[in-house]
Amino acid sequence: MKARYVPSLILLILVTFSSRQSAALNITDTIKSFPFTETWDSANFTGNNWIFPYSQGNWTILTTEGNPSPCAAYTGMPSTANYIYALVTPWIDARGLTCHDFSLDFDLKLESIVNSGTETLSVMIEYDTVSNTLTTWHNNAGFDWTAFHFNISPVYNKLFRVRFVAVGQYSYQISGWFLDNISMTKQCRIPRGFTCYPHGECTLDYHLCTVNLFWNAPICNGQPYSSILQYDDDSYENGWSFYANNDYKIGNLFPVNPGEFGVIQSFDMEFQQSAGLTSPVSTTITVYDLSHNILGVTQAFVNEAGWVTVPAPDIPFSGPFYAMVDYYQPALISNFFNIDEDGPYSTYEGVGLAYYVQGGTNWGTTGDATFLGNPGVWMQRATCLISGKKTILGPDTVIPSVIQNNFSTDKVLSHAKKRDHSNNEPDSSLITGYLIYRLVPWEDTAFILVAQLPANDTIFTDHIHCIANYYIRAIYSDGCVSLPTNTITWAGCYSGVDEHQRENNFTIIPNPAADFTDINSDRILQKIDLINNVGSIIKSITGNRSKNTRISLGGVSPGLYFISVITDQGGAVKKLVVMHK
Repeated sequence: MKARYVPSLILLILVTFSSRQSAALNITDTIKSFPFTETWDSANFTGNNWIFPYSQGNWTILTTEGNPSPCAAYTGMPSTANYIYALVTPWIDARGLTCHDFSLDFDLKLESIVNSGTETLSVMIEYDTVSNTLTTWHNNAGFDWTAFHFNISPVYNKLFRVRFVAVGQYSYQISGWFLDNISMTKQCRIPRGFTCYPHGECTLDYHLCTVNLFWNAPICNGQPYSSILQYDDDSYENGWSFYANNDYKIGNLFPVNPGEFGVIQSFDMEFQQSAGLTSPVSTTITVYDLSHNILGVTQAFVNEAGWVTVPAPDIPFSGPFYAMVDYYQPALISNFFNIDEDGPYSTYEGVGLAYYVQGGTNWGTTGDATFLGNPGVWMQRATCLISGKKTILGPDTVIPSVIQNNFSTDKVLSHAKKRDHSNNEPDSSLITGYLIYRLVPWEDTAFILVAQLPANDTIFTDHIHCIANYYIRAIYSDGCVSLPTNTITWAGCYSGVDEHQRENNFTIIPNPAADFTDINSDRILQKIDLINNVGSIIKSITGNRSKNTRISLGGVSPGLYFISVITDQGGAVKKLVVMHK
């Protein structure tokens, strides 16, 4: 096993796919299962069944370079002109895996001799007879070993393979692309919404309490769900249009996760008319991917003042997309397109989500000087049928007359209802059950497995003594066990003093406290624990054999804590608030 250098810069890349045709699976091709790992320790390409679909070209194994050595490399020598050579993994089997997330990781280094920008290395994912480009590096400048991480979850339920493709005009302009520590892993998804709720009373049996744990099944890729993508805050502060004969399109970047794909069914947009200046006109919406390739065009619509719904002919998308309204008019000035300039996404990733394209090629955001530096979100929403999980991806930015309608700085409420990203029933068909883990701070030194439940059971009832920490994991038919959920602390018995506590009553003075607090009891104190709000014991005092003890709070951070005491008659717990000193 190689001792890997951990670089100072680790780049997380979220996948954006652009496609080109690729070869199909042959009956003689090698198929491998997860995980796939390549550290080049075998010093050859055959150990893991790598192939060269065109020719090997300058791909080689270097025993004097690596992170650490050896590594694979596409070298600049011997010099080659107008070249394209690919290093390709065997097929990786993700069939039947519909409730998993998949990752591709590797280390890359570039030594550039002439920073021409003409020598490139692309990483591509190939499945369904199409190769999808994840990203491309150019030799604009060299860089040292850097770790790259890609979320490649769209490969679920598929056979796929990865291509590293070197393309360029003159290979002598680089010393080489150096590639090491390649891995592809899967991780089954965790249960959602894990929480707890106390039920019942503490009994006289040493604070035996009842707690119910609740959760939901993970969202899997088996069933699509309808989602309305809204990034404005239901109000606009401004609006934009363009003088006649100006070739502009304007619209939002919809920053959905690259793991999401589906079809766009309609758009909702809000426009504003200015008497004597603007007019409703017939126009369309063009949908682009992040590489500015056209995905589809809506039917024509008229941008009347107010909210307008525009049907879309099930325009397919995979990952983030732009929806650009055509504002080119040979004679008329089209109605203003309303824009939210103070909502939570108006300055998303520093540039907002409101984009434009001028002349079909010059892309930019309303944060550019052309738009007076006002980033925002157009009042534009998309209704989609989506498969996959939902998170947020940051937008790209580019650089690129216009007229501006400065509406009142007061918020103007839109006519549409607030919409959130909802999903239908999750597909949990591959889940076989759940594992319940518990840690009682003064009894356990680590979490222990306390129950295993079937897949259709998402409630667990436990009986504990006053405080416990819990997390759960999902188990799947392929043997995968998910990562733990968030850890929750149940402290239901701390909300009051029951009959048993009254028999062992004690006082905490002062409370709140800063430097110290005194514990006074009518019973002999055998043990006192200071416990934080996640159940960890911060301080413990034993063997005192007194009814009164002072606890120093030096070094204890401000916050909510619990004092647990054990006497010759049992135990009791109370809250303590520690203040700033």
